Amino acid sequence: SKINKAYSDKEKILLLEILWEIILSDGELHDFESNLIRRLGGLLYVSDVDSGNAKIRAQKNIQGVKTQP
Repeated sequence: SKINKAYSDKEKILLLEILWEIILSDGELHDFESNLIRRLGGLLYVSDVDSGNAKIRAQKNIQGVKTQP
């Protein structure tokens, strides 16, 4: 509830994006991890669409880091 009060919608989505980057950083996605983020998104009142878009951005960020020299 403290995060909901202190963070804007954009900040909550950015938080989910960062968490997706952490989860995806090992190259494996487990059902438990996906479920955890989905539940967190619900608690933060972030839509599934926004969470999914955050996941896509996180995947692109990770790919960008891996391809940089």
